[in-house]
Amino acid sequence: MTPFNPVATSSSFRPRRVSLLLAAFAIAITIFPLWIIQPFKMQSSRLLPLALAAFRFGPWITLACLIVIACIAAKSFRLRRQRIIASACLLVIAACTLITHTNVFEKMFHPAGDPAFVPAASLALADNDALLSATLNGETHAYPVLEIAYHHVINDRLGGESIVATY
Repeated sequence: MTPFNPVATSSSFRPRRVSLLLAAFAIAITIFPLWIIQPFKMQSSRLLPLALAAFRFGPWITLACLIVIACIAAKSFRLRRQRIIASACLLVIAACTLITHTNVFEKMFHPAGDPAFVPAASLALADNDALLSATLNGETHAYPVLEIAYHHVINDRLGGESIVATY
């Protein structure tokens, strides 16, 4: 008597379909937060919590998808067509896993860590250059908006305190 093998005997298990569904789900869980949490775009109060949850749990979800697709690829290795589809889906899900394990927003908007300052008298500004200034404990720093627009966050020390300049 041969042992029971649900993959071999079940007519409802379709490795090709499961592989494609897992790949589609991994792509969706990767792209959804990136699509919703776009800079300078109004976010929906209904979709933002879902996007943040997908951003938080996406790495674990895609990792689980990667493990499942690896098992499917190993099981279907003997069947050429299923092996090709499972391998392609494995690569897609692996890429999604890598992307979700990387904080894309941190890469896009990294803080300027050590700003350099010059005296205001030696600064050459155009008439339309905008500045953001902060004063704390008698000390004032001005930040060019064009520089903040690139970094979005300036970590600084002002008046003996650590501050973050942003807009």
